[in-house]
Amino acid sequence: MAYAQGAYLSNTEGRTVLRLRQLCKAAGSGATGCPTVYVDEDTGEFVVQGDLLGTDGAGALENLLPGEGAVRIDVETVLGAVDLYRHEGRR
Repeated sequence: MAYAQGAYLSNTEGRTVLRLRQLCKAAGSGATGCPTVYVDEDTGEFVVQGDLLGTDGAGALENLLPGEGAVRIDVETVLGAVDLYRHEGRR
């Protein structure tokens, strides 16, 4: 897994939509691959980027509402993001 210093996502007009900072990226995912865990700097919530589940996988989820989706992410990347988040003094 790789830890990131800080990458903020903006819309195409250059205005910040979400202040997301990359916390942890899966080892072997390459420079632009995923899965990746971000933290929203304003809310403290995690945002996860990854490969979407196909219709078979999504069908196994309970209460999936329109507009919702699910991604796959390895446990080590999630735990790495949590460790870094806690190390920064956040809870």
